[in-house]
Amino acid sequence: MKKFLANTRLYIGNIAPEVSELEIKNLFSTYGEVDEVFVNREKNFAFLKLDFRTNAERARAELDQTQMKNRMIKVRFAPATVRVKVKNLNPMVSNELLELAFGIFGDIERALVFVDDKGKSVGEGIVDFTRKNNAALAHKFCTEKCFFITSDLRPVITEIGEMCEMDEGLLEMNLPRREYRRGRELDYHKAREIGPRFAEEGSFEEEYGDKCKAIMKEFKGKEIAMKEELEKELEQLQTKMEIARYDYETEMLRQQLRQRELDQERHKMEYETHMQRVPRNFGGVGGFSNGSVGRQQQQPMETQKLQLVGMDHSEGGGGEGTNAPNLGGGFIYKQELGSNKIAYYFSFALSIHTQKKNQKKNDDI
Repeated sequence: MKKFLANTRLYIGNIAPEVSELEIKNLFSTYGEVDEVFVNREKNFAFLKLDFRTNAERARAELDQTQMKNRMIKVRFAPATVRVKVKNLNPMVSNELLELAFGIFGDIERALVFVDDKGKSVGEGIVDFTRKNNAALAHKFCTEKCFFITSDLRPVITEIGEMCEMDEGLLEMNLPRREYRRGRELDYHKAREIGPRFAEEGSFEEEYGDKCKAIMKEFKGKEIAMKEELEKELEQLQTKMEIARYDYETEMLRQQLRQRELDQERHKMEYETHMQRVPRNFGGVGGFSNGSVGRQQQQPMETQKLQLVGMDHSEGGGGEGTNAPNLGGGFIYKQELGSNKIAYYFSFALSIHTQKKNQKKNDDI
């Protein structure tokens, strides 16, 4: 349970100038823990906080109108400007959601949504902060910016309000009796000259009272009409906002779809450009152009050993100084080129061998 909340703050008035802060703290410490004691020497009053509300109520009831240093002190709950009045709430906003929403501005003592006799929200509520600067910060942000609590586009409207104690009300002893009007007459005695009564029929009081009631009734009717008109305009604005939101989301989807189409077209063009470049660089076997890769794949199988058999060993020999391979005893030729070139070089070797054999016959003749 939280201690030293704003509703435990007490005001002590009409204290003697010689009363110290320690004496005030000792006086109230019998009712509970005391914190945040402040004494104003010039105006003879003080403020303090007790730990819990019940202790503060007991201290106010027992110490009010008691003597302290030959002076009758006044003890009452101090109004604190830590309350923020919230309006234009969505019907689905609860106490918990209201506290969660305004919790970003500081610690909250209580968040309350007002309801009617049927338990339905009236669109208004209060938020009590623990510190005054947090309440001011919340009011500032909600005034300068649009703060939404739900998906409904209803910006909350805030006002700074004082925490009035409804359980205490206005006691007779607390009525101001030293306020004068222009005629220098006391307001208190002027108002108390005549007591409670009903106006007599046909009297001036009845006539004036009826006129006043008619004005109040007219004001009430205008207030209801203005409220209905305001609700109607808000509903129309809500409908327009929903349509605008739908159009906005539709346009965003269109832009995303258009961007995807452009990306797909770009990828397609890149793919086609890539495929156009591939045949110029690679071909032959497996789709390569110059057959280099194909030859590399076929090199182990194309390495051939060609042996010319059936030739006389004595007839072999290309002779010194020739580039022809030695064909004596058979011709072994390793070739790592294409198979078509193997056949070419094989036929070339046979032709050289035939020429040399013919040349030898001519020499013998």
